[in-house]
Amino acid sequence: MALRQIVGTKIKENVAANARLAPAIVKAVEITNMRRAEQAVSAGALAKTVITGAQHAAAEAQATLLMQGGGASRRICTASTTAIPSYKLSCSKETEKIAAAAKISKALHSLKQLVTFSASTLATQTTAVVVETVGDTSGQSWAAGSGNKHCDKHTGSATTAAATTTGLGVASLTITTGATRKTLNIEETRSGPDDDNLKTNDGERQAITSDKELVNALYAAIKAKPATTKKLTSESLTELAATPIAISIYNYLTNPGAKLPTETPAAEKVAQLIFGKSKGDVGTEFLKPLESDSNSIPTSDKPITGPTTKISAENYNEAMAYYTALNLKKTVASTAGGNHKEDGQEDAAGKKEEKKDGDKKDEVCTATEEGKCDKTKCDWNAEKKVCKVKEGTVIISAVTKVPLLLAVLLLA
Repeated sequence: MALRQIVGTKIKENVAANARLAPAIVKAVEITNMRRAEQAVSAGALAKTVITGAQHAAAEAQATLLMQGGGASRRICTASTTAIPSYKLSCSKETEKIAAAAKISKALHSLKQLVTFSASTLATQTTAVVVETVGDTSGQSWAAGSGNKHCDKHTGSATTAAATTTGLGVASLTITTGATRKTLNIEETRSGPDDDNLKTNDGERQAITSDKELVNALYAAIKAKPATTKKLTSESLTELAATPIAISIYNYLTNPGAKLPTETPAAEKVAQLIFGKSKGDVGTEFLKPLESDSNSIPTSDKPITGPTTKISAENYNEAMAYYTALNLKKTVASTAGGNHKEDGQEDAAGKKEEKKDGDKKDEVCTATEEGKCDKTKCDWNAEKKVCKVKEGTVIISAVTKVPLLLAVLLLA
């Protein structure tokens, strides 16, 4: 059937286009996710870490900073702790911004600027250490104080940090990210130089996604965006008739065995020949009837019944196997040798089944009264007083309508 061929061609074209464009889009998703992960760590989990209650250890050792007098046997106080990141972030105040961003995402094909954390600052951190000291720490015993929250000079037992009169301790340590937001102009970033800190030599790889790498990936994905495909259900028959495959079918039908014409036929003529009509769209003329037709497919249990749309959605494999078998029977009967009687019987059975399950073309226009003649599919011959099938009326057989429906649904 012509419509099946056209649908099949459209599917192949779409699949080929998607295969051609997919690498750029996949690359953009990959790079974007990498940047999101980097931001989630630097500007999220480690955005600000405040450490208190560090464990202290006291020692006498060679100084490396305060070198007056040679720096020998200086009082050293070492504070150590583990930074705990923020595992969750509160986004309640950003609800409106998140909703706005979701709307913007639908217009990425016209992206001109992008606000993101600058790659050059994404991994930078600032550390602030608060050290407190009290009294003269020289002489006598120098050790960790009670609770290990400070270093303490004492003659007897070590005291607590709150009670010591001579000691030193780290009160707090704050680490904040240096990541700052930056507006990237797509064209300027693409044509500009990359960050010097992120340039690599042989044997090196970037630890952070550069701004230029991100922008280039997004730009390539935007340019690779597939063209918006009109739903097949809303395409008019004349639009389909103007496609190359439809014109080829028309030319072969009108010029069997002869040289094909070079002129392009009118879409209305093509539609009338291959579809049986030139008015209307695919959804109304071909799919709508499949919502109310009647089918019965035998199984080992109860037969599968219902309209084509229902069967295609719920029992597609069984339906395809059944209708393919009917087609194969006809093909074998017409091309292979053997018992012609059996072949004929099988063919007759197939026709009987198709007639029973199909649109019953022969039974649609059998009325003997004008009032009972279905004017949508039939014409009333007043002179002969008979109801006849309209010339060019398309009857979608049970053998073809299920695969046709699947193809249409893939593009709908």
